[in-house]
Amino acid sequence: MGDGKVNLPGDLFSSKPFDSKGIEREIGALQLEEKKLLAEIKRTAKTGNKAATKVLARQLVRLTQQIANLQGSRAQMRSIFVELVKSINSVCCLLEPGKQLFTTTV
Repeated sequence: MGDGKVNLPGDLFSSKPFDSKGIEREIGALQLEEKKLLAEIKRTAKTGNKAATKVLARQLVRLTQQIANLQGSRAQMRSIFVELVKSINSVCCLLEPGKQLFTTTV
């Protein structure tokens, strides 16, 4: 311990600390559902069913809001990840000048 080396857990190096695949999948699924819902709205509008079209339009608005919220959450998580990487690298540079643990490739 007295040799000045930093002991970090092994999983810190083996995997990315930030994994946005789950959020990306959720956004993709919601966008697919949005396309289907839009097609269904067009179908019900052609038949002249105003009540059903109105209900579907409300669902579309809610779905669009969910997508926007998830995209905002993804952006916040990326921002937090970049700041975390910067802080880890600055601490490592204090301990061992010129060494970086991570690069910010999000």
